[in-house]
Amino acid sequence: MPELLIAAVCLGALVFRLFLERRAVSRWRGASELRIVVTGTRGKSTVTRLIAGALRASGRTVLAKTTGSRPVTILPDGEEREVDRPGPASILEQKDLLKLAAGLGGRAVVSELMAVRPEVLAVESRRLFQPQAVVITNVRVDHREEQGGTKSRTAASLSSAIAPGSTVSV
Repeated sequence: MPELLIAAVCLGALVFRLFLERRAVSRWRGASELRIVVTGTRGKSTVTRLIAGALRASGRTVLAKTTGSRPVTILPDGEEREVDRPGPASILEQKDLLKLAAGLGGRAVVSELMAVRPEVLAVESRRLFQPQAVVITNVRVDHREEQGGTKSRTAASLSSAIAPGSTVSV
């Protein structure tokens, strides 16, 4: 019986911790009035930089993140900070971008999506960012095991990033 009580307390503590984390992410996300995510087969980092630069030039306080061969966070003044990864890349590091944006008063966040598998891509975009705009740079056969071996399967995989109510640009 004590084992059951210990398990219940541990489960309760875990659920409470997840509840607190969800509230924090929601608060950080809500601090940015414009959230744009970029996905596609190629060119995501370049498009992310271009969008962030255009928003910065229009006078917005914008944070951006690229995740390609050189993952960086681009601060409101355009300074780039390399992303320090203690382990393998994870979509959970996107929470750090939302938290940083909220802390620095970022009114816009532009991020290259990291996920390859469609179910993870959906969580990253729809649940974590809840973007107003989704940009798909292009669709080519890539990551065959995760996205399928055809252009139409790759397109279907990338479309999992499209959040309800978001504007899509291809």
